[in-house]
Amino acid sequence: MEDGDASQPPSSKQSRPRRRPKPKKELPLNPESKEFKPEPHKHSQHPVKPKISNHKPTQSSTSRADHSQLASEMIERLEKNTYECLICTEVIKRHVTVWTCNQCHMIFHLFCIKKWSRSSDSNDAQSWRCPGCQFIHVAKPVPKCFCGKVSDPPIDPYNIPHSCGEVCGKIRGIVGKCSHRCTMQCHPGFCPPCTENGPDIRCHCGKMKHVTKCGSKEPTPSCGEVCGKDLPCGKHTCEKTCHSGECGQCPVTAMVTCYCGKVTEEKSCGYGKLDMTSKSPRYFSCQKECGHTLSCGHHTCQMKCHSGVCHECPFLPKLITTCPCGKLPITILADKPRTSCTDDIPTCANVCGKMLPCGQHTCKAKCHLGDCSECQEPIKVPCRCHSTLTTAPCSVVHSPNYQPAICQKICKMKKICGRHACGNKCCPSTSKADPHGRDESGAHICSLICGKKLGCGNHRCDMLCHAGNCPPCHVFSHEAYVCECGKTRIDPPIKCGTIEPSCPHVCIRPRPCGHHDNHKCHSVNQPCPNCTVMTEKMCAGGHETKKNVMCYINEVSCGKLCDKLLSCGNHRCKRSCHSGPCVPPDELGVMPPQDYDPEHPISCGKSCDAKRPICGHPCKVKCHPNQPCPSIPCTQRIPIKCACGRRSVDGECLRGGPNDVADKPQRQLECDGQCALEARSRQLAAAFGAPLNSVSSLYSDFLVQVARASPSFILQVEQTLSELIRSTDSERRFPPQDRLQRRIIHEMAKAYNVTTESYDQEPHRSLVVTKKRSSKVPVPLLSQVINKLNNEKQGPPPSSHNSHSLASGVVNISKEKESFALHLYDLDTHIKTHHIVSQLYSFEGHYQLKWLDDQNALVIFSEYAKMKAALFILSNHFHVVQFKEFKAQSNDAPSSSEPKPLPTHQPYQPSWQSNQNAFELLEDSDEIPKEQFKEKTMDESKKTWSDLARADDTSKEEIEEHW
Repeated sequence: MEDGDASQPPSSKQSRPRRRPKPKKELPLNPESKEFKPEPHKHSQHPVKPKISNHKPTQSSTSRADHSQLASEMIERLEKNTYECLICTEVIKRHVTVWTCNQCHMIFHLFCIKKWSRSSDSNDAQSWRCPGCQFIHVAKPVPKCFCGKVSDPPIDPYNIPHSCGEVCGKIRGIVGKCSHRCTMQCHPGFCPPCTENGPDIRCHCGKMKHVTKCGSKEPTPSCGEVCGKDLPCGKHTCEKTCHSGECGQCPVTAMVTCYCGKVTEEKSCGYGKLDMTSKSPRYFSCQKECGHTLSCGHHTCQMKCHSGVCHECPFLPKLITTCPCGKLPITILADKPRTSCTDDIPTCANVCGKMLPCGQHTCKAKCHLGDCSECQEPIKVPCRCHSTLTTAPCSVVHSPNYQPAICQKICKMKKICGRHACGNKCCPSTSKADPHGRDESGAHICSLICGKKLGCGNHRCDMLCHAGNCPPCHVFSHEAYVCECGKTRIDPPIKCGTIEPSCPHVCIRPRPCGHHDNHKCHSVNQPCPNCTVMTEKMCAGGHETKKNVMCYINEVSCGKLCDKLLSCGNHRCKRSCHSGPCVPPDELGVMPPQDYDPEHPISCGKSCDAKRPICGHPCKVKCHPNQPCPSIPCTQRIPIKCACGRRSVDGECLRGGPNDVADKPQRQLECDGQCALEARSRQLAAAFGAPLNSVSSLYSDFLVQVARASPSFILQVEQTLSELIRSTDSERRFPPQDRLQRRIIHEMAKAYNVTTESYDQEPHRSLVVTKKRSSKVPVPLLSQVINKLNNEKQGPPPSSHNSHSLASGVVNISKEKESFALHLYDLDTHIKTHHIVSQLYSFEGHYQLKWLDDQNALVIFSEYAKMKAALFILSNHFHVVQFKEFKAQSNDAPSSSEPKPLPTHQPYQPSWQSNQNAFELLEDSDEIPKEQFKEKTMDESKKTWSDLARADDTSKEEIEEHW
């Protein structure tokens, strides 16, 4: 327990007031209020730290009048029970024990301040801060009266609350200025100012006395008399009026001489220091050589002009005991001892070694008399920008007038403005030369004028180029602003850029139309808004009167056709109702005539549009009134078709020329191979009794051409696909084939409604055909279509490819004979039939050329040897491979009488074991990644081997040989 019952929470009459949830009010007693300004406590042993609380102590001192007013306000609030504790914000009542801070004099509940002191976050466990002024207290809070004499004073209704009722007795001010104590009753707050008389003070010159209040801070008064104090010269007195501070130098001037007697100047009285060593008084030093003869009678004083007696001769024998460098005594070097200052001083043979004036190097000359020469040691010093090093003598570098060397490096740093580059050679403000960025040389101060537009928008910044925003415009207008109606006014000075205020009154400016529109008053430079009064106006073409048209709209269009007769008399204006001329001016800006003159019609410039006599198309020649249309070919674009109507080209009519007649037949195109194919498709559809679209959509022209060239290959593909559909297998793999064969299988698979997928890389690329639920054998088969076409009595005309025709001398090869074909692929579009025939002139009559499409063709031979020879020739000019027939399960070798065909199969090797640089085919778009293909191919291979082993009971070696 601390201080008896005072430390307990108040109960009943001594109970702690209950906390009420009301907002914290800012009282005048709050340290942050304007009236509360505690003095800084310089005598505190504990420095005040700037943290702990949101209440910061005020550093400015408070006058005694404010202290008296503060005390009276605190007494009034304590008596009315309106003073609140700063910690709990509850009212401090008369019967509650309190604690008062002896620094800021704020009052707190004792229970609150004890809890506050225990929870203080001060570093020192024994110290805590006042919540009002943040003063650090060491002692624990003890309840005492305001004057500190009585602990926990009793309640007396006749005294101030929490006061002991005795005389305060506290010292008002700082000891030494006011020694009187407060005579008021024990009170809160600061004591009022002392009313006693203080000690008498004298004026600045000390002639008069003044009586002042105790503790008064009034300045020392002046008596108004002459000062009369002695001046520093000791000869004259101050003639100024009684003043504070020093009197200053004597205003009287006199001729004074320097110490050496060489210079005499006019100085103020008392200038310098008097020296009476010479016969006459001397006062200052002229900084020249003294020159007085020394006591030896042979040398003169080498010191600067000085006061007092000159020193002894430095060459006296008693002063010089060693050689000039100081390394050897004179007794060793001289033959006889020196007896006079004029005797020679011997030197030794050693190096001088004295420290030179630079302070870094020593003298390297031999022992010598006199001063050492300047240091000539070469040292490396940086240039002005510190980017390069140069060599210079040490004495030159340390001389006061030394200027660093200048290199040729251009400074690229930005100036202070941040907009322009420096551009100086060897800049002294670079980051190396000036790492702190002080720019003491001012090299990075931009000398250009800023020139940016100021906020006013009328003037530009006339300061040097700078960083940041430009200052406001400093131009002011000294003329008053008055609006046009005169009801709104701004008196000068008016800052440039001031926005003109909007006048709330109605504009008084009259309108040319005479209407009154109640719009607001506006600037003189701003025109009135358009008049929006609804009026009636005639349209521009004079057709009708339009109602509800705003007054400001001058041209009104009714939207009808203009229909004015033009100057030619044949045409009318087709524009909608408009203003101005119907015919615009020509390229030279010449306006053509607008009115029609029946006697002299003039062309309107439009096209004639008269019906031509032969073709019936409109005449496109420029309007030519009263003249027949010229006999020139018609330029009307019409469709030009072939005899069967399949081909159609958009071209010019070209009828109506000078020699054209009406019964001349219309131009036609020639039918091409596609026309013949469509004719055959129609015949085939009629033969099979099927619609034309169902037959022609099954097989493309490419497949028809290939089937005619290699019917046996088509039969094998059809047999394989038909077996797949009829069997229970879901897929079938074709052996590796070339690109043309894979393309044939891809397109034929569409007719069977099966999916195809390519695997591996060239030359082992193969196809896998997968069956779907909707897969079926097409009707008719491609082989049936070819047989039907071949059995026709009259064969189809030779196919043409971009006006290509079969070469002369080409013979028809019977289908019974075995044929050998070459596949030309990736042909350029400019390659024609004659380009290929020119390379095969030696095989004339022994081959047949069939175009599959624009980039693929087949050259069919009946002899294997001729095919091999042609393959060698064509491979030098085109992309060509042999078209190979595949035989899936055939093991028959060719007879000796027949040429041995090229091998169609090779032992299976995955793509990761074959050529990695094989090219990919453009038509095989269903590619899979190599790793997936590797796993899938190996799984398929294992599956095939296991199936063969179960079906035929063959060994693994036989299966590998088969593959």
